[in-house]
Amino acid sequence: MPIIFLSYRRRDSQTITRKIHEHLEETYGKDAVFLDEKSIPKGEDIRQYIRDTLSQCAVVLPVIAAKWLNSITASGLSSGDWNKPVDWVRIELEEALTCHNVRVVPLLIDGVVMPREDMLPDGLKELPHRNGLPISSKAFHEDKQRLVRELDRLIEGSSLELPKTLASPSDDELLRQEQYRHEVRYCLESSNGQIDAIGQIYLETLRQHLQLTREITKHIREAAQQPYHRYTTAVRHLVNHHASALASASGASDHAPVLTLDRRAISHLRRLHHNLNLPRWKALKIEHQIIKEWEEHHGNLSNQAAQR
Repeated sequence: MPIIFLSYRRRDSQTITRKIHEHLEETYGKDAVFLDEKSIPKGEDIRQYIRDTLSQCAVVLPVIAAKWLNSITASGLSSGDWNKPVDWVRIELEEALTCHNVRVVPLLIDGVVMPREDMLPDGLKELPHRNGLPISSKAFHEDKQRLVRELDRLIEGSSLELPKTLASPSDDELLRQEQYRHEVRYCLESSNGQIDAIGQIYLETLRQHLQLTREITKHIREAAQQPYHRYTTAVRHLVNHHASALASASGASDHAPVLTLDRRAISHLRRLHHNLNLPRWKALKIEHQIIKEWEEHHGNLSNQAAQR
């Protein structure tokens, strides 16, 4: 199931919403972002599918453009209910605001100001208290990067808080090791599961400060990196498994096949990253990167075959 839900009005904000959707798909993968016109499978009960998706998403992004408030108030005192909807957008947001595990982050398009509480119906009076994010159509390149940074923080990928009290070299050995372990995890989350050059310098300086041996800190780093390696290996195996089935189905076609993981595979991956204590947004980036590498590789093979 998706983890980001885009709530919008087609007649008011379809163009900017599609841009946002495309960028979030590029960042988190095709299955991570819900957009009604693309995400609801044929034959599904729209009402139940949207409701189920809302309850399982981590973040809901209401796209609030110039005519959003007029459309909300035009639906009158009630938005209807799931069986007899009057206003789908209003129903979606009322539902999202009642889900305790869902973060609602309004996207304020092209200078739109968040409506006041007294301007909104009862079911939406909590919305103005949710801190929104301005998005500009003209400065979208910069704003889309800020949006991803904010989503990374919200989707189980927030920067680790510093310990309440920093351990000193005179503290117990276990406390000093735990402080070092904490900072290794921070470095891994900051650079996609790898400790880059800056992280290496920082960790070596910290090791000296905490008076830990290189052997101990090496063991800590290797243990912290294992979930990333194991998850990456599992995703590669699943991609290869699906690719084999796809190759058999497509036969000798010269066109590069489009690879997607089925629901069963995605369900197992969600359980796996949870059991490995891997941040959800990092798991999604690993999946997206491996699928992208596979598609680029097979796209090149198809191009070479076509040139022969």
